Amino acid sequence: MLTLEGYNCFIKESRLHFYFTLYVNQSIKYSYWAGLKLKSRKIAVLLAAYNGEAFLGEQIDSILSQFGVDLDIYISIDRSSDNTLALCEEYSSKNENIHVLQPGGVFGSASANFFHLFFSVRFSDYDFVALSDQDDIWLPSKLYNALALMEKYNAKGYSSDDIAFWGEGKAVYVKKSYEQKKFDHYFESAGHGCTYVFEAKSFSKFVLEVGKNRSILRRIAQHDWLAYFYYRVNEIPWVIDSRPNMLYRQHAVNDFGVNSGFKGYFHRIKKVFGGWYREQIYLNFEALGLEKPKVVTSRFHALYAIESLRRRTRDTVALALFFIFFIY
Repeated sequence: MLTLEGYNCFIKESRLHFYFTLYVNQSIKYSYWAGLKLKSRKIAVLLAAYNGEAFLGEQIDSILSQFGVDLDIYISIDRSSDNTLALCEEYSSKNENIHVLQPGGVFGSASANFFHLFFSVRFSDYDFVALSDQDDIWLPSKLYNALALMEKYNAKGYSSDDIAFWGEGKAVYVKKSYEQKKFDHYFESAGHGCTYVFEAKSFSKFVLEVGKNRSILRRIAQHDWLAYFYYRVNEIPWVIDSRPNMLYRQHAVNDFGVNSGFKGYFHRIKKVFGGWYREQIYLNFEALGLEKPKVVTSRFHALYAIESLRRRTRDTVALALFFIFFIY
């Protein structure tokens, strides 16, 4: 199980040593005393795995190290060529709150794997649902902080900023907590899906709704964006936390990384040119059986409402250029 010393061991190798040390110490102290009252809240943590042997143990340990909450971990494994299944079964044999789903074959993407989890777990037994990647590190108060903020703002959906880190010790603060805009959910997600927490009742309704169009789900690349889209179009309150509650690992086989630097921007622009971005926007509407509004289908209407389409100013400008030069 991860300890404060374990976190600090990594932190000392990064450029954010002071910030992390202060934050983690305060998080642990606050969670241990104030978080005890949340023990009665049951959380289902959904973890999608694929060839994750290298980092999966750290991820699971950090989830088990959460303070002040009662949780179960459900793991779905895309058919892997390493020892991911054996590792998960070993954890399950030693922890009664870890459940490994029966092999579901080849999913082919993290999104398809998560949809398998959505349709396999009975959420009526839980108060909240959280999503987890297989290779990150959660700070000890991640779930407590999420539940506390959701309660404060009466929110049913939650996401947060995070800290991206690389094996060589590099760390970058990733801000997602810009002010939500009227139509931002049409054009972007709420942040990295591994930060998401949902109130279980509303999440069950989301799963029931998207389950009506499972054939479309096979083409959706970002399950987390679809969830945020569902919550916002149904006016279900969502809060984005400015506190980074996890370390978001970056490596060569990330399904979706932080897209930082020139390489990241080039990758995104290439997808826009190829029609992938527009297709994913349209698929979100189709998955929920909704008619696409003109702000999505018409460049004129989109440019007129441009300040309402993305949360961050830089992304708003980029999207405007896509519309002006007929790239979208």
